[in-house]
Amino acid sequence: MCEKLLTIAVPAYNAEKYLRKCLTSFLENDCLPYLDIIVVDDGSTDSTARIGEEFAERYPDTFRCLKKENGGHGSGINASFPLSRGKYFKVVDADDWVITENLPSLLAQLKDSKADVLLAPFHTVDMLSGEKRAYSIEGPEPGRLYSMDEIARWYPAAAGWFSFHSVFYRRDFYEKLHIELSEKIFYEDTEYSVLPSANAQTVEIAKFFFYQYMIGNADQSVSIKSYVKREKHLEQVMNRLLSFYKKYKSAGMPETALEFMRIRIMMLMGTYEKVLLIYHSDRKYGRQQAKRLRKQAAAADLQLEERSRKRYYLLRLFHVFHINPVFLEKLYAKIKK
Repeated sequence: MCEKLLTIAVPAYNAEKYLRKCLTSFLENDCLPYLDIIVVDDGSTDSTARIGEEFAERYPDTFRCLKKENGGHGSGINASFPLSRGKYFKVVDADDWVITENLPSLLAQLKDSKADVLLAPFHTVDMLSGEKRAYSIEGPEPGRLYSMDEIARWYPAAAGWFSFHSVFYRRDFYEKLHIELSEKIFYEDTEYSVLPSANAQTVEIAKFFFYQYMIGNADQSVSIKSYVKREKHLEQVMNRLLSFYKKYKSAGMPETALEFMRIRIMMLMGTYEKVLLIYHSDRKYGRQQAKRLRKQAAAADLQLEERSRKRYYLLRLFHVFHINPVFLEKLYAKIKK
């Protein structure tokens, strides 16, 4: 049997509408011997498990189906990683897919790579319009090994490169960290992209785009409706990031790693504060929670509060004047472009 170069975990809950497209995107014949794909059925009540088993029966050396009780996205990653056999480990959500024709080049790069973390540019794909948007990694030379100190020259943009959709972890690197992701909540993908990456010594950039991230679904966890509904999940992830940050800081983690975490924590703070001050229907609760969050961040590191203060004041101003959330989203969209 060939050496497995890449394990891909596919956490799937009631994903029958999307899963077949996801799994089919891995079907590049020359690559199958080097792929290890674990479909994690997270207690689905539809035909998710049957689809996973179908692929495992057709391609037994590549696909496996792991059935477990429902525990959320993080539990799927926690359960699949100990079973992984690849040199590198990646997670692809069941409603997303990959660029099949780029698999051979990606595997060739992984075979030679020694990086703790490999980052691949990705696309978002609007489920309604089909419009693609590229999330490129501009600056570092693809295929070259970088230290985190070298990557830091591209901060703050570089901190955003380490996203759930872009990261590949070398399996033995991830294993040594013993990081268990939060279970039974949403947004733990931020834990997955931040906590291991902060420990990385070496980083490499992939030469090609890989992940295709579907957006535009109102039921997605990143929709406004979902953010408000699961506001407590955001709080839990924020608490965990701050806890790890304090732990890493007291352990004397390098400044470039701490700065990486500060940037990512401030990014999540911005999302959380927007939910509390703009989208939450209980305005008094939103104000109180936002103030509590500011105090908590300052207690972890005063920089977190000071450097995000202007944004917070702007959101408070929008809050006072009852700025329409739809208008605000359009404004953010223009800024991003």
